[in-house]
Amino acid sequence: MKNFNLEFLEAYKRLDELCKQILMSDRGISEYIDEMSNESQGYRMVSNWENDYKQLKKMRWIRNQLAHEVNSLEKQLATVEDIKWLENFYVRIIECTDPFSMLRKVKNTSQKLSVKSEHQQEIFQQNNEFVRELNRGKETTILVGIAFLIAIIILVGVFLAFLII
Repeated sequence: MKNFNLEFLEAYKRLDELCKQILMSDRGISEYIDEMSNESQGYRMVSNWENDYKQLKKMRWIRNQLAHEVNSLEKQLATVEDIKWLENFYVRIIECTDPFSMLRKVKNTSQKLSVKSEHQQEIFQQNNEFVRELNRGKETTILVGIAFLIAIIILVGVFLAFLII
């Protein structure tokens, strides 16, 4: 049986170094985990957030066992699936499909939708104001027309009164 512990440690160190670079921290994967813990919207907005969070914590636990426990390298702590997961997560960060990249995309999309919605509401309000102005204009036209008709009726009445007298 092949012991995957050393391959796991290499994959972990590679991912840890990438996390250190992108997060500008000397804590790497631990910093990524802490940032995930502190992000309240991640669980709601990114579908695989919780699974990735748990997997990262599991990978860190395995790494800590291998690094700190006596005779741990002789035990079969890491599996080929663990190594593949670390390598896949590394690629996801590079391709911007990791949890934080996905959260950023979702937030940007929702902000764009919010701006679009605000713009649509502004246009709707402008249209409503325009319609109200048109209606006010119609009301004014009708009132002027009625006043004109009343004036004509009065003038005709006065003219007829002079003819009769």
